[in-house]
Amino acid sequence: MSNAHTTTASALRAVGFNDEQDHCDRCGKPELKGTVILADEDNLEAGRFGTSCAAKIILESTGVKVTVTRSGALSTERNRRDTVMNYLRKASSALADNDPAIAQWFIWDMRRDVVAVPHRADELAIVAAVDATGTYTSTGVNRTFDEIRAAALIPA
Repeated sequence: MSNAHTTTASALRAVGFNDEQDHCDRCGKPELKGTVILADEDNLEAGRFGTSCAAKIILESTGVKVTVTRSGALSTERNRRDTVMNYLRKASSALADNDPAIAQWFIWDMRRDVVAVPHRADELAIVAAVDATGTYTSTGVNRTFDEIRAAALIPA
């Protein structure tokens, strides 16, 4: 699931905490209680790191010195998880209502959200199910963004 850290010109930020991985992608330190997930400005995961390495990487990518703590990362993770699950519940409901275009809208909106970066297996499975419909990006869709937004009661 994790991606190896690569040097990037993009500013990185902490977007969550994961207890599924117990080693740092940067230094390889083992037996961590969990790792801080960093993502770039496009919400693409840059890797999973121990708190010290995460702080160094953020400094390297932004020039801003930060302190990354496990408790802070856990708080960020709770916020991220609540936000992601809100989008995924809406997308799942739209799929259950046989409206994959609206489900795609919620996934697209989630990907634009600064906080909502899905990374857990259950989250990624729902995203994959919605993406598999291909409805939103298909040229066969006859509904416009405005029609989809109106049907989903999404404010313009």
